[in-house]
Amino acid sequence: MNAVVTSPINSTQHTQGYRFKMKLENNLLSRDSKIVAPKGSDLYALVVESQQARRLVGESKMIITLNAISINGKKIDITTNNINILAPQKQARNTLGKVARGAAIGALINGRDGANDGAKVGLGAAILTRGRATGIASGSLLEFTLTSNIKVN
Repeated sequence: MNAVVTSPINSTQHTQGYRFKMKLENNLLSRDSKIVAPKGSDLYALVVESQQARRLVGESKMIITLNAISINGKKIDITTNNINILAPQKQARNTLGKVARGAAIGALINGRDGANDGAKVGLGAAILTRGRATGIASGSLLEFTLTSNIKVN
């Protein structure tokens, strides 16, 4: 089941338990090829887990799932797989890079003492910088798999 994100979500603003809507990208068909839900139907999503990277280590991640669909104006519970969204860069590597760059610049300026001072400056910059957020842009297409049958009356 393909779903389109209708408004952006990210790990800095949307925490565990946040609910949001998505849209069905194509008709949802039964096993005998009858349309169960037409393209454009509302899908109801849930942030299962949201973790923002800390200042020095860790990585941002989000886990989302679909838990309902609107069929003929009625909200029907569904169960799908989870989608895991990870930040593109690990924060520890970013911190190490800032410290190393600070040390290299300091060493060029004032040898060994400069390297120590530069490393401190690099670490200070890393402490002031939050980890990269992760999220999903509006208009993104995600593919979910139903893990149970939909019961429509």
